[in-house]
Formats: sequence, C-alpha cells, structure tokens
Amino acid sequence: MITSNKLSGFIERIDNTKIPITADIFLTNYCNNSCQYCRYANKNGEYMPFTEFVITMSRLQELGIKAVILTGGGEPTIHPEFDQITEYLERNKIHYGINTNFNIFKAIQPDFLKISIDAGTSEEYKLLRGRDYLEKVVSNINLYTDWKKVNNIHTRVGVQCVSYSSEQVMSFYDKVKSLNVDYIQIRPIEKQGQQDLDYDSILQEIKQIKDNRIRLSFKYQLLDYKPKQCIGNWSTITVNYNGDVLYCCHRPSEVVGHVKDKDILDKISKYKPDMSKCETPCRLSGANKFLENYKQDNDAYFV
Repeated sequence: MITSNKLSGFIERIDNTKIPITADIFLTNYCNNSCQYCRYANKNGEYMPFTEFVITMSRLQELGIKAVILTGGGEPTIHPEFDQITEYLERNKIHYGINTNFNIFKAIQPDFLKISIDAGTSEEYKLLRGRDYLEKVVSNINLYTDWKKVNNIHTRVGVQCVSYSSEQVMSFYDKVKSLNVDYIQIRPIEKQGQQDLDYDSILQEIKQIKDNRIRLSFKYQLLDYKPKQCIGNWSTITVNYNGDVLYCCHRPSEVVGHVKDKDILDKISKYKPDMSKCETPCRLSGANKFLENYKQDNDAYFV
C-alpha cells in the first residue's frame, strides 16, 4: 500500500541521487472493466511484448529501481504473456506488486496483490465498474487465499474501495469482511477541482467498524492539498506498453521520453507540468507533503 511516509527509508536518494525507487509498468492499454473514475481512455488492446518487458526491466534496474508495480494503463492480468512475465520476475527475485481487478484468477507470488472492488452488490459493481463481475472476483479471491495458505505464499492481499458514499462503502465492507485478506483499504476519488462528496459522513461510518484490517488512505487528510510543484516525482518512474516514459501515472498523455533514452532521468527532472491539471489528492500527494516537511524540518545538529 502507498503510505505518506515511505520515502523516509530512502534519505540518501532524497538528499543526493534522486534515483527512482519504484517503477510503474503499464503492460497493456486494454481493460476488461470500464470504471467511472478511470483516466485511461485509449483501450485498443496494445501490449508490451515479453521480450520488450525483459529489456525494459534490465534498463529499469540499471536506473536503480527497487521494485515494479504492474498496473494500469489497462488490466495487467489480461496481457497474453502475463504468466511468463510474473514467472520471470519471481525467478529473478525481483520485487513486484500488482494492482488488478482480479476478474481473472492467477496463481502468482507478488509482494502485494491489491484488488479493486468498490462495490458490495452486483448492481453497484456494474454501475461503477461497467461489468457484472463481482461474484467472480470474490470467488477468485477465495481461490487465491486458499492457494496462498496451502502453498505458504507470503503475498500481502488487499481489497480496495474508492469511496462515493457511506452507503456504498458499508455495502462494500459487508461483502468483503468475510474474505481472508490482509487489509481492506478505503480511499477517496482522485479528481481535478473540488471534492464535492460527503467524506465526513463516509469517514464517520468507517470509523465505527471494529476491524483491524481497515486501512484509511492518507489521501483523506490531503483532499485540498495541491503543491506548487511536484517535488516527489523523481521517486517513481512510469513506463507504458510502448516503453514510453510518462511524467506521471496520472498524466497518460504527457510522454517525456523513452525508457531506453540515456538521459531519461534528466528529461523527467526538467519537465515542467501544468500543476493546475493535477488531480487532488494524487498518488504522490503524501510524498510531496513529506518532502516539504522534510526540507523544512531536517536539521542534523539538534534533537
């Protein structure tokens, strides 16, 4: 899961190298869901071939990344060579996580498997995610957690809900509470402009739940936060199915170069995005806030 203070473990990179820690890889631009909040409109079935994936991984390791997240873009599990890709990562002991709708069961061993569900009924799922796959996803999660237990797999499994209303969140929780998952994450919508949802009511309802697996996203504390510049962007690099490097996973049309470019990190650092187009809160809101405070408070001479 993304937390607001993960960069605290990489002080050397903060102070000196500014080398990316994590890489997001969009294996495909196609998805088998059609979510209301999805920012990726181009879904015409293009894929990163396995051979290019291996080359991309080698390049990312040269750049110094510690782990990769297979994410969207599109739905990673529908990549025709997905099994070959995950087998390669596991064989080479490369840390990886997956963000997925898990409409397709996969016996895989990532560090984390984060499954977006958002709904508690088939009707809600179809309304929010464009397909009637809720029962299939729940069945796949049960299959996976059973397989995980039998085979002593250490993958951290979580389910996620993007919150629209307290009723929707509670419906989601009622559906997933019996699942043998490690965490249940609730997060706000990432959007441009003002948040017009009643998050106070949503949070009030969630806090009544006595379940230590509940994880409230730090983004609820940063709903109105928008930095003047993105000072945390160096910490992650986003590569799409073509090998193009995006400035940010939230800005799929802003290509700054290619992963094979010798000066790709320099290109990223020199790129000046229009911050008024940023979604609030975004994935790097926590990193930006942490770095702002770090720059203000870091003082090696006083306790």
